[in-house]
Amino acid sequence: LYDTLWALILPSFFSISSIFLLRQFMVGLPKEILEAAEVDGAGTFRCFIHVALPVCRPILGAAVALSFADCWNLVEQPLIYLTDSSQQPLSVMFNQINTDSADVAFAGAALYILPMLLVYLYFQDDILLGVQLSELK
Repeated sequence: LYDTLWALILPSFFSISSIFLLRQFMVGLPKEILEAAEVDGAGTFRCFIHVALPVCRPILGAAVALSFADCWNLVEQPLIYLTDSSQQPLSVMFNQINTDSADVAFAGAALYILPMLLVYLYFQDDILLGVQLSELK
């Protein structure tokens, strides 16, 4: 995997913080909901897909937004795993802007923050609901 983009992509699928966040939320789910689905004839997989995941939608949105922010701001891993400078992500290349004019740096910063802002705006309700639900426990 060394010197390939897969060295950056694969570790993000197994983010410990997202797994911990989802586990802590799912432990607090009432067992009566899952038992009621099983009484209605749903199997384990169907209970997970049709009962547990819709209830966990706010925390899934928060986990996706946090994971995207983590992956978008990677600096150390690309510097370690990628030797080819043409494959470096934007987070590393943004630090290499060496211009005397500040307008180029500000334009780069605005373009760099735009995808993260769009992800936040898309998942804003889920993030706020996930924080509110975690405070109730």
